[in-house]
Amino acid sequence: YTAIPPGLDPRLDQLALKLTAGLPDPLAKARAITNYLRGPLFTYDSSVGAPPGGQDPLTYFLFTSRRGYCVHFASSMALLARLAGLPSRVVGGYVTGTYENGSWVVRGENAHTWPEIFFTGVGWVPFEPTPGFASAPTPAQVTAGARATGSGAQLIAQPTKNVPLTPPQP
Repeated sequence: YTAIPPGLDPRLDQLALKLTAGLPDPLAKARAITNYLRGPLFTYDSSVGAPPGGQDPLTYFLFTSRRGYCVHFASSMALLARLAGLPSRVVGGYVTGTYENGSWVVRGENAHTWPEIFFTGVGWVPFEPTPGFASAPTPAQVTAGARATGSGAQLIAQPTKNVPLTPPQP
């Protein structure tokens, strides 16, 4: 949850530091990364293919194409979070399907990927960096906030269920 792949493009580390420099707590850092990916530079595009010439997909996404789907956004946020010192993971699941004849029907087109950040004392908290999913009832919608205390910031959030509240092991 904290491991960094070897041989990364140095621009990735520079971007993570630029986005989170001077921020007071882990939640502010996670929100800064989320807001960057949801910002005007990036576009949701489910038809994106592999990058040309065998380029690294995340580097190509973040610095060249800036077009992608949930896997690109979630993976980018998880990597940038780790580079900023935040334990992170990528989770796959489904957004709400459609209600048909008294039952919920969930199809492959409802598949979704999102990142989760680990906060000590809270657990894994899902985030939603993918544009266009803000109003969808996804697992990544949480009520989170930070309250300043004398020793820094305390996270107030609704974590995912059944997770340990101790730091994760890599």
